[in-house]
Amino acid sequence: YFHYKANNTSHVFEAQLGYDFGPVAINWNTIFAGADGVNKKGNRAYSSYFSVKAPFTLGSIEWEAEVGAVPWATDYYNDGTNGFAVCDVSLSASKEIKVTESFALPLFAKVTWNPCTDAAYFVVGLTF
Repeated sequence: YFHYKANNTSHVFEAQLGYDFGPVAINWNTIFAGADGVNKKGNRAYSSYFSVKAPFTLGSIEWEAEVGAVPWATDYYNDGTNGFAVCDVSLSASKEIKVTESFALPLFAKVTWNPCTDAAYFVVGLTF
């Protein structure tokens, strides 16, 4: 049994539940202890986030489209939400680039837009 209050720690404890249906994967995350946010009434928000991902192949590239949202009011994420809010619209691509017969670079790129904050991000990297 963990007894952490928001004013006792800067840590959060989060539970995640997800399932991959094949063409679509769904994930739900909820903060259940620690430095969680509060709702409009000032009560613990049990800040939650859910996402739906859909992988697909186009050409020889592996793609993934994702939409994520906060289901209810919380001030934990970004500048806070007053209720349901879409906060992630993403498209990612990955491909292994063959360098030699025995070595390939596993590259990826991802573009993300957060409608809540009107911010966009672009990430490029390698996976190992």
